[in-house]
Amino acid sequence: MERPFVNGKLPDGSWQMCIVPMDEVRTRCDRDWRQPMGMRATASYKIDFSGVELGAEALIGQPGDYLR
Repeated sequence: MERPFVNGKLPDGSWQMCIVPMDEVRTRCDRDWRQPMGMRATASYKIDFSGVELGAEALIGQPGDYLR
C-alpha cells in the first residue's frame, strides 16, 4: 500500500478524494479491522490519518465530486 485512494470529510461536511503518499506521512494502521467472509483477497484497512496534511497535488477533483 504505497498510494491509497482515500475519501476524506472536510470541515464544511463535504468530501474530498485524494491519493495519500504513504511514504511521506505518519499514520496508524489496523490491518485486523475488517475480516470479510467472501472477499479474503481484498485489502481493506482502517488507517488513522489524524494530523496528516496534504498539498493540492494529492487532491483528485473538487470537494463533493465523489458523491456526484
